[in-house]
Amino acid sequence: TVSPVPSGTLTVAPGASFCPATIVTFTATAGFATYEFKVNSVTVQGTIASNTFTTSTLTNGQVV
Repeated sequence: TVSPVPSGTLTVAPGASFCPATIVTFTATAGFATYEFKVNSVTVQGTIASNTFTTSTLTNGQVV
């Protein structure tokens, strides 16, 4: 049996546009065993059970 590749979504609060030093929370789709968050391909929150990542250090152009 071939299982489909799982997929999820990432939401951001307070929104996709924010000022520097704003506290921003990213929330991934619930239901997976572990989550890993990266900023510009660098792991900032290792493989853990939490589906949220909160930061206030993002700068213009960074990708989560």
